[in-house]
Amino acid sequence: MARSYVASTSQSSARKTRKCNCGQQAKLWTSRTTKNPDRLFFCCPNSMDPSKKDCGYFKWVDDDSPTQWYDDSPTQWYKDKVDELHKENTELYKKNMELVMENMELQKKVMKLEAFNKKNLIDLFTVKVMLFGIVLVYIFIRLLVS
Repeated sequence: MARSYVASTSQSSARKTRKCNCGQQAKLWTSRTTKNPDRLFFCCPNSMDPSKKDCGYFKWVDDDSPTQWYDDSPTQWYKDKVDELHKENTELYKKNMELVMENMELQKKVMKLEAFNKKNLIDLFTVKVMLFGIVLVYIFIRLLVS
């Protein structure tokens, strides 16, 4: 089975370094196989050099829990997560406030339209009463003339 790997140098300084079974710093690689495309893994640095003895160390990066990636302590992962959630919460709060303000503006517009509609209904009623009066006067005049 052909193996295809690419060395990765994008390892974060906040993340742990791994020691392989022979005590050397394990290398972070990216799989280029069809079964595991772009999946990160650690292996013995000697595994890619046929002239050196390979200790057989191999570990997929995503098999670890997130807390195992931090040198400080597992609580660092939680602190980072809390910070991330706090930022997200702040953004959502700001968005919510924008929507509240927009809602208030829309409510003001609705109130103005309702007042305008009420005034128009009153005006319409007044016009109808006046027309009714005119019709009555017309009928009365027609009765007097005939």
